[in-house]
Amino acid sequence: MLEPHYFYLCHDPDAGWVLHKKGCYVLEFEEEKRFIGSLYTVHQALTVARIHHPQIACCRDCLLDKGRSKRTPVNKEKNLIPSRHFDDDAKK
Repeated sequence: MLEPHYFYLCHDPDAGWVLHKKGCYVLEFEEEKRFIGSLYTVHQALTVARIHHPQIACCRDCLLDKGRSKRTPVNKEKNLIPSRHFDDDAKK
């Protein structure tokens, strides 16, 4: 079962409004922060935040997954072998 988290909005002159999760070190320095609710996912928090403010960005420190694996580069040295999905020769 998912655990609820407290989410806050802080105004940023460059990005509009930035969504933060409780415990983010950026929240300690913000004078104006708005509590938007106790929610289970970042997607839920974005939905609630966009009701009041259309321009929302996620905090790079607390909400973007830095451990997320990036796409692996395509190995161009490996030759692909075409294959048939249907045996057309058997029908003849």
